[in-house]
Amino acid sequence: MKANSRKINDASKNSIVFDRYADCYEETRRVSTSLLSLLMFHLKEQGMLGSQMTTTILDVGCGTGRISRALVQVGYRVIGIDLSMKMLDVSVNKNAGKNYWKFHPLLADAIKLPILSDSIDFCYTIHVLHLIKKWQTVVDEALRCSKKKHYMNGGVFRDYYSLPIWKEYWKYLITEHQVKPSPAIGISKNEDVVTYLTNKGFKYQRIKDQITVNIKRRQIIDYLARMSYSSQRNVPRDAHQDAMKFLEKNDYFLPKNAPILKIKEKIDVWIFTPEEEKSKIK
Repeated sequence: MKANSRKINDASKNSIVFDRYADCYEETRRVSTSLLSLLMFHLKEQGMLGSQMTTTILDVGCGTGRISRALVQVGYRVIGIDLSMKMLDVSVNKNAGKNYWKFHPLLADAIKLPILSDSIDFCYTIHVLHLIKKWQTVVDEALRCSKKKHYMNGGVFRDYYSLPIWKEYWKYLITEHQVKPSPAIGISKNEDVVTYLTNKGFKYQRIKDQITVNIKRRQIIDYLARMSYSSQRNVPRDAHQDAMKFLEKNDYFLPKNAPILKIKEKIDVWIFTPEEEKSKIK
């Protein structure tokens, strides 16, 4: 995982680096089986299921390697790119199981990928483009590396922000400390990518799904307390602790008689292909 430290420091000025979240990322993010099934289905449709030995996949913004891990375990060679050395360290430790040698972590900038053109069979970005100012360049770089110019973007979204505890947390910070949620610095919505690529002659298939997941009441409190989301990245530590004390004093605004809460989980993914290959996607 060698890289020029100066280049990485320069890149971090235009991207949100997740070093501070490395220790709790795996605990606060769930890998969606629906998302993995969708990815596997596309690989099958493109003739890449059963040919794992000769297939290379690029995970741009791999983080702790949650998705890479599933692909590696079924035999794919995966190159995982990330700006956070701490996240990559976790990805290496987590990929210590079956086919561990097929995972290749690389500390690098997504806007200038150190990958040869037309050398990757498939590439994707999951929960990445909102963290990078020059997201258009990231998309262009991913497509440059792709042999067939296939690309997947999107993610899995949980509706935590509709819970009273999240609303009251930010209400208190805004009122008492004049601290607001940190906005995304890249795309504001995934439809931005759709507009960008359709203007370049790409077609897409959008896959949406929604399920309800059970989350322990204590887990939600812990996620918030550990400042595990990028919207909290600029909250001063003393202001955060003050807000948590306020929430605790007011019983966290969560029902006492509900140790398990139901949260909506939305899967929203776009698969882009060149216009002439649209018919291959079912």
